[in-house]
Amino acid sequence: MRIGLKLTLVFIIVVVMAVTAATIFSAAAISTAFTRYIQQNLSIRMEEFATNVANHYKSYGWHNLDRLVAANNWRGRGQQAFGQRKLMSERIIIADKRGLVVFDSYGQEVGKEVADQVSRGLPVIVDGDHVGTIIVNQVLGNLERDFIQSIRKANWYAGILAIIMAVIASMLVSKKFSTPLTLLAYAARRIAAKDLSHRIQITSNDEFGQVAQSFNAMAEILERNESMRKQLIADIAHELRTPLALLRGNLESLQEGVIKPTSAVFMSLHDESLRMSRLVTDLQSLSLADAGELIVVKNKENLNDILSGIVNGLQHEAVVHGVSLQIFLPDVNIIVSVDRQRIEQVCYNLLGNALRYTPAGGTIRVRLSQTVDNAIIEIADTGKGINADELPYIFNRFYRVDKSRNRESGGAGLGLAIAKSFVEAHGGKIWVESKPQRGSKFSFTLPKLDIN
Repeated sequence: MRIGLKLTLVFIIVVVMAVTAATIFSAAAISTAFTRYIQQNLSIRMEEFATNVANHYKSYGWHNLDRLVAANNWRGRGQQAFGQRKLMSERIIIADKRGLVVFDSYGQEVGKEVADQVSRGLPVIVDGDHVGTIIVNQVLGNLERDFIQSIRKANWYAGILAIIMAVIASMLVSKKFSTPLTLLAYAARRIAAKDLSHRIQITSNDEFGQVAQSFNAMAEILERNESMRKQLIADIAHELRTPLALLRGNLESLQEGVIKPTSAVFMSLHDESLRMSRLVTDLQSLSLADAGELIVVKNKENLNDILSGIVNGLQHEAVVHGVSLQIFLPDVNIIVSVDRQRIEQVCYNLLGNALRYTPAGGTIRVRLSQTVDNAIIEIADTGKGINADELPYIFNRFYRVDKSRNRESGGAGLGLAIAKSFVEAHGGKIWVESKPQRGSKFSFTLPKLDIN
């Protein structure tokens, strides 16, 4: 059974039960209230009538009571007609102090004893003496019964109308609830069928709209991950194809005697094998970082010493490139708990990129500073910079600003991705600021060690 039909049935059942209960209780309450009204009215009239009977008794005794009853507008059997319908009538019985009936508006009980009814009657008091009792029995006429019946019918008609309206409303509401779920189910089937471009149209800001928004975000992530997966495979194939082709070509040439087995040839083969080895190692590091299994062996380290050693080690290469490599350290040592080898690789990757893209005559500045909780390392260059539209992707795997993938201009495009993984594995953050033709500044943080 579809959820829309289920919701409709549930709404109908609940409304039918609620309307039925309300109709029954309403009819009972109205009937009770009407009866109470009649009784209260009767009580007021009986008290007034008891006073009149007492005054009549003083003058006439128990004689001529029929005139007194008629004068007080009591409706007996002879006063019931109202057109073709009967009004409510009252049977007036007056008994003396012995319980014997001295007056009966129906003329049936005169002279009989009604002691069993005296207790529910209204006493007639004359000069402090109980001289008699008034007993009034009301008989509902057609008009009163028709009134109560019409109230009951009106309640049931209102209940039926409410049920019909509830059915219509429940169908509309269930459709409103089930339509987004139907769209969501269809979208889920499209995603399962690998149509990752499918999206749900968001038409509301309620919970359904939030679910649709979350689903679209999930689909977008899946689509992006699938695109990255395909691109990753293509990039790996591209990066491995060139060194493998060179290795195969040189080995075949050696086998055929086309080239001589000189030290230069073996050095070239060794370089290509090292390139593939570094690529595999980098991919393994990224894979471990993604799985949360990257081994980070932290020790207490002086960050000032680490950066000084790295910069001193690269000074010769900077001179070869014609670049000024400068370092600015604080007056106090900044102590961190890090895996020295991983952090050195981060710095080498960032400085390697800076040396590669900074032209001769440019400057690279390494600056170390600190906040209350973190150490901040900045590596700024005066190179060609990075376009704004490329900055969001700069830390992606195999992403290179040089789309030509010139082997002489850079590596496989994994250096920044590895740097990001290593920094985040230490609980830090890494980011870049850059403007075309004005250089780039890469910064990352490392949590300081609390030496206290």
